Amino acid sequence: MENTDSKIKRTQYLNVVNLLVGIWLLFAAYVFHGTAPSLWNDVIVGLLVITLAAWNIVIPEAHWASWTNVALGAWLLIAPITIQYPVLGHLWNDVIMGVILITFGSWAGAIRTTPKPMHMPH
Repeated sequence: MENTDSKIKRTQYLNVVNLLVGIWLLFAAYVFHGTAPSLWNDVIVGLLVITLAAWNIVIPEAHWASWTNVALGAWLLIAPITIQYPVLGHLWNDVIMGVILITFGSWAGAIRTTPKPMHMPH
């Protein structure tokens, strides 16, 4: 059985990946020369991901932050349906970043970092 400290470290490592995805999203729109909607989408989602991942690195018990990053990852998957992406590479970048956020966010969110309460017999 894994102890709480190793679970916290694993959660933090997973959130470092999400933090790096957020940082990349800030630059990706400029790298791919996105249009205003796709550019702002990446900037806003990137800032949110950075904030949530950093929060979860500092407070590993904040599972809601990981699950919110999962939702942001899902948004990146469906954003190309609602936002025009003039560069195909930009579209695929957001889809891949969305899959990474969903994968690592759900993995981090599923790790129980608080000890289970002991049940007292009656």
